[in-house]
Amino acid sequence: YVQSKGLTDVNFKLVAEADQSTHLNVATIVVYDVEIDLNSLRKEVYNSESRIPEVFDGSTLDDVARRDLTLNALYYNVTTDTVEDWDGRGLIDLRNGIVRCLGEPKLKFLEDPLRVVRMARYAGRYDFKIEEEALLQAQSAEVHAALVHKVSRERFGMELEKVFKASKWQDGLAVSVLACYNNTRTLPCSTSTP
Repeated sequence: YVQSKGLTDVNFKLVAEADQSTHLNVATIVVYDVEIDLNSLRKEVYNSESRIPEVFDGSTLDDVARRDLTLNALYYNVTTDTVEDWDGRGLIDLRNGIVRCLGEPKLKFLEDPLRVVRMARYAGRYDFKIEEEALLQAQSAEVHAALVHKVSRERFGMELEKVFKASKWQDGLAVSVLACYNNTRTLPCSTSTP
């Protein structure tokens, strides 16, 4: 692709994948200091005890369905040099600065509760607003319990560290704390009330 576009001064490298992600067949490359994830189309099936899905080969529609946010369901077609928005809301949300769940927010958060913090990271990184229903569901006691039960302290910390790297990290942190602290007065991964 790079050669077909006549690009000669391309600086890129392959980033080592995390051990827990080897089953996802994801490669991350860095081109001009921008990380780009490359992965095969897949279908994911979650169970109630783990945030790690069972993975199968899938179609484009399967891959769209597994995405957490409309912004993450945009596909770049290298053949046609176009962005494909299979959900129909991703480009609109991108233009309007909205972070929205793809599908029912509570279900997405219960499948993988770390999506709550990821959603906050996107909002902070791009100075976007979180869609109201997603923010409401992120604060539910059921999602909070799933975050405590399914996400390790280390993994939560890794994602929170990415929130701090966002240009508007204060907004992302505020949303993360609001979503994660809720009325139980405990943070995810904490062992006692404050």
